[in-house]
Order: sequence, then C-alpha cells, then structure tokens
Amino acid sequence: METLMWILAGLIAFPFAYMLQFSAATLLIGRELTPSDSYRGLQDAITPPWQTNLTMLVWATCAAIVGGMWWNLGILSAVGGMALIIFGAVVARQVLPKPTGNHYRGLILRSMISRYADYTRDGDKLRADAIKQLLVLAGVDPGHNSSG
Repeated sequence: METLMWILAGLIAFPFAYMLQFSAATLLIGRELTPSDSYRGLQDAITPPWQTNLTMLVWATCAAIVGGMWWNLGILSAVGGMALIIFGAVVARQVLPKPTGNHYRGLILRSMISRYADYTRDGDKLRADAIKQLLVLAGVDPGHNSSG
C-alpha cells in the first residue's frame, strides 16, 4: 500500500503540471485579448469549460492522495507526498508544452470555436456575438463558415 501511494503521488505530478501550464496559457492569451490593464484579462471568458473539470479532478486527486498518505502513513509521509507532487510538477513542466506555444492556444481556440457554433445553433445571439468578438481579437474569423 505504501509503495502504491508514493507511485500515485509521483504520477499525479504530470496532470498537476499540465493543469498549471494550461492555466498559465489561458492567462497569457486572456491578457493578450483584453484592451485594459487588468491582471487576468479575459482569462475566464476563454478558458475551456472542460479545463475547470480537469482542474477540480486533479486538485481532488492530489488531496485524496496526500490525505490517504496522512491517514495510512502519517504526517511526515503526507508532507513528503506533497513535496513529491510539487517536485514532480516542476520536472514535468520542463517536458510539457510551454504556455506560449501552439498546443494550448489550439485547444483554447478550438473550444472557443465550438462554443461559438453551439451558441449560434442554439440561437443565443448575445453569447455568440461575445465569443465571436474574442475570436476575431485572437485572429480567427468564425464568420467564414456561418451566415452570422
């Protein structure tokens, strides 16, 4: 059981690092798209809905692993587990795509395009127009395939 918990703590570091990189990418792009000097810019508007679910899942898994280590192995192991997750995330961030790269930008833009299509299909003109404006700011013309 002890070995399994340490392995899980090491493995969760990769999704934890991915979540951090993705959040950094949405922050960078959200700042790029805003005309104001706000800290987060339009980060909330461009973050894909699935990213929130992934973040909650990763945080809950980290808490469960560290809590399980504390329960089964004691507080020192729990602190060690947290340290392993953090250190593993630092290492994983070196091999994961950079927040400034095309990987995260592509995921964000595809999500925005999908939401624009859904809003248009559902007749939600207000949200469709809002996401269309963001897409145009990002250099994407969503109107080339639609009548709106």
